[in-house]
Amino acid sequence: MLRFENISYSGENSPPLIDISFTLNAGETFVFFGPENSGLSLICPLAAGILTEYEGEIFYKNSDLKSFDYIARHNYRKEIGYLQRFYGLINNMSVEENISLPLKYHSTLSSSEVFRKVDTLITELNLAHCRNIRPVDLHRSEILKTAYARAIALDPMMLLLEHALEGQCLINAQTYLASLRRKRRTTTLQFL
Repeated sequence: MLRFENISYSGENSPPLIDISFTLNAGETFVFFGPENSGLSLICPLAAGILTEYEGEIFYKNSDLKSFDYIARHNYRKEIGYLQRFYGLINNMSVEENISLPLKYHSTLSSSEVFRKVDTLITELNLAHCRNIRPVDLHRSEILKTAYARAIALDPMMLLLEHALEGQCLINAQTYLASLRRKRRTTTLQFL
């Protein structure tokens, strides 16, 4: 499903990533650990196609990401869910609006279908009490669950999770991991 071949990346504001290779096959889950400033925080942005100036090759379903034109890159990003390190929520939008954003712009669902799907995610993740609140007024656990709901809203083929448990209390981390296990059992979702 995803293959890194001899990937190296050196950016101005990050430690370098040097000669990384791995293959994520269907049905597998990858977890990367390493010390701070080891370059591991670059793997998800590279896999998501956000960082594009790298050495080596990244393949998704045997297609080289560098060969993707604008449309192919757009379609690729619709097939993956990406929970960024700092969550990437839009602060002037409510929890409900943040979750519905990818569905409104990247699906053919009607407004009522979008509402039902978002409502289901909000209910499953216990976010009903903050449905109309903006991220700036949320607790860290609510921010994580909102970003996670947005990342899985389009039922992606692969989910990239970047430092998802950083700063989370033990109870919220356990709740979040239980949700990931349920999602993993009920879909063909791949995790990186």
